[in-house]
Amino acid sequence: MGRSSGAGGGTNLALRAVTPVLVLVVCIAAAVSLIVARGADVATYVTHPVSIVALGGAAVSIAAIASGRKLLTTGSTSWLLALSASVTVYLALGAIATATHDPSGPSSVWVGLWGAWWIVPLVIVQLTALRIELITPRWAAVLVVVTAIAVAVATMLAAPSAPFMGVAPAAPAGWNSSLILSLLTLLICTALVVAPLALALRARRTPAQHRAAALLVAVASSVPPLLIVVCVGLAVLTSGGDVAPTLGSVAYYVAYSIGLLVAAVALTAADRLMTLRPRSPADRLVRTMVLGVSASYGVVAIVIAGTWISATLSDVGTTATVVAITTLVLGVALLWWRASTALLRHDRPAVDEPLTARLVLLSPRENEVLALVADGCRDADIAARLHLSQRTVEAHLRRVFQKLQLDADDGRNRRLVAARVWLESSTLRSG
Repeated sequence: MGRSSGAGGGTNLALRAVTPVLVLVVCIAAAVSLIVARGADVATYVTHPVSIVALGGAAVSIAAIASGRKLLTTGSTSWLLALSASVTVYLALGAIATATHDPSGPSSVWVGLWGAWWIVPLVIVQLTALRIELITPRWAAVLVVVTAIAVAVATMLAAPSAPFMGVAPAAPAGWNSSLILSLLTLLICTALVVAPLALALRARRTPAQHRAAALLVAVASSVPPLLIVVCVGLAVLTSGGDVAPTLGSVAYYVAYSIGLLVAAVALTAADRLMTLRPRSPADRLVRTMVLGVSASYGVVAIVIAGTWISATLSDVGTTATVVAITTLVLGVALLWWRASTALLRHDRPAVDEPLTARLVLLSPRENEVLALVADGCRDADIAARLHLSQRTVEAHLRRVFQKLQLDADDGRNRRLVAARVWLESSTLRSG
């Protein structure tokens, strides 16, 4: 978990203050451009009001979450602000691509960049999850390099002119890419699937007091592959079903935006749970998100398989089709229940433990600060002795109170309680 230093804390506060404003300004400018384009008869899913509201709303909401005080560690805040910025860029690229696209000529580089950018926010979700769980940066570096190469290649090689003439990217007719780009996309999709599996296995080995947080991180990292599966499901519907391609694309924009927002909420809650008591109300959020995300996978599976079954059995008769789809729904529901139960079985709160046992959660610097508090030092004295700013000392103390489960509204003097816990621990060690 990242911790604030004097200069780093100031930079982080500046990011929290400035980024949401920039996100809002860029989103408004992009929305106005797209609305103007739609008024000029450029009626595609990119200029659809629902698409604009979905992407812009997600970008602003994620920025608002990341800018909340006392919610996140420094590193997690930066990553979520990056997620908000990437969604904002996606909306802005749509506006630029729409404004510069010439249906009668070749696709502009902006159209190619827009067509490749959808993967960037998904990768940032995975990087944030890996960062919270302190997974080796080697894996993150590989993901970043592969993503950068894929976006660059897609920008140069893809020819996504069809989406701007009304054919949705969720429809196979709108897919036009080289073998190299297809392989890179497959590689990224594989990485997006491996990450949640690795995080889920890690959650099983996580200490009980942090298991809920670890499980939330795994759930958040499973949202990106879910969104890819949703895209495939919409492709099935637009090809073999009755869903219009443009409508399917708007639906994907909405699902994409909601999915990223859900992932941001889960990551925020996970980061916060790292320092909260296990039986906090946020545990209910763990159950809700596990059930919700796993149910989303089930619904998409039903859509894909149900559309295929309907097409296959169209000549057999309505009765056989209804029986087959009913069996499919019941089977997926049973699988969802078993999978969700298995996941939530690992989300059992630890038994209450003495506060002295929680001292092991403190960092070396937090131990130093608490030791000086126990000696009766004030914040200014601690700052002078440890060569820190007083604001940094206050930040360390907040972390100490959180890790010791000392709530500000429980009526106790947290400073005195924390000092007593330290003295009790010192007595036990000396004894």
